Amino acid sequence: MAIAMLALLIIILILPNLKWTKGISPGILGIAFAFIAGFFILVPEKDYAISSASGGGTIIINGIPYSLLFNIIAVSLLMAILRQNGSIELIVKKALRFVGGNRKFIPIFVFFLAAIVSGIGVGTISSGIIMQPLVAEVSRTHKLNYTTCALACNSGSITGGMSPLTPTGMIPISVAAQSGVEIGWNVFLLNVVIGVVNFIIFYFLAGDWKLERIELKDEKTASLNGIQIVSVLVLCVFVIGCLLFKLNAGLVCTTLTCFMLLISKHDFKKLLSMVPWAIIILIAGMSMFVKVMVAAGTNEILTNLFINICTPFTAAAILLFTAGMMSIFSSASGVVIPTLTPMAISIASTLGISPYPLIAAVIYGANRTSCSPFSTGGGTILGMAGDQVDEQKLFNDLFKWTFVLWGVAIALALVGIFNIF
Repeated sequence: MAIAMLALLIIILILPNLKWTKGISPGILGIAFAFIAGFFILVPEKDYAISSASGGGTIIINGIPYSLLFNIIAVSLLMAILRQNGSIELIVKKALRFVGGNRKFIPIFVFFLAAIVSGIGVGTISSGIIMQPLVAEVSRTHKLNYTTCALACNSGSITGGMSPLTPTGMIPISVAAQSGVEIGWNVFLLNVVIGVVNFIIFYFLAGDWKLERIELKDEKTASLNGIQIVSVLVLCVFVIGCLLFKLNAGLVCTTLTCFMLLISKHDFKKLLSMVPWAIIILIAGMSMFVKVMVAAGTNEILTNLFINICTPFTAAAILLFTAGMMSIFSSASGVVIPTLTPMAISIASTLGISPYPLIAAVIYGANRTSCSPFSTGGGTILGMAGDQVDEQKLFNDLFKWTFVLWGVAIALALVGIFNIF
């Protein structure tokens, strides 16, 4: 069954990309396949199958990371309020005004601003949705290459998006903890380092450091209103509570969401629609599938396969390549990271090295190809471009830069950048 589960994993990666099954959630496939395969896998030390009536499917259902999903829902609801009342968007607009007409610094500023917005809890996908329309406008008014600015925003979002305060950052922490590894802030810091280095290389390759300053009209942005000021304070309380006092992010966010709903009017149904339910179903479903994979021994086969080709010198690069390749066709957070993180930990244990570099390589590799036009990040860039760019050229540019940035990251892994801590 171990090989059969591996075959099913490949089918899960392929089916959502086929024309006649496009749009089907890998999470739903994961649940169905886990249940069917469970009839052929025995419960350890028992004489009945995982999916049989005797087992009640408990092992499969226990694969759902309840705490993680609660935290994702809670953080997403609070951030939905801050997005709905316009506070985050207005802060970003005001921040972008600091650059003025210094065009060569705009991609740099966009990168760090996106990293901050993403890292304080907004997350990779939501920060891109918030910032990319503003990036498109800044590119137009400053006569900049939209592709460069959009990729700077994307790079910043994935660099900050692995923060433990974000829904995307909570996923590897939860998965690693199930394998007995507490990664805390270590892996996030590694991702920040490689993210910054990767962006610096991209910035010089793109050539925007050659741009000259232009004069712009002095256009004022609106001031923060009362509820937006309160929103900023609430955001500060969330960050301080989690960082300084180590409070549970989900509980803090739920309490702050309750406070915001009591003092202001928000469309709760719309707030619920802004929660990434598709990602939640994806994570739940794939976690159940991975649970059955482990029971079938598939992880051991894959781990042994990687061990045969990995060395302490090449392991990070190989995992980064593998994660990036899988992520082109499937979700980084819902499929790639939950599948490869336990393997990274097993490989590190066998090779006698720290698991942090390998986990970081999986996370960064899975997110680095998110600017592909086939991925959510690339799709957002295409969707927010407007009429100022040639859509086909932008599509081709995104495809080209995906492989360039991915290749740069692999090269950085080979020179040992993931081993700096």
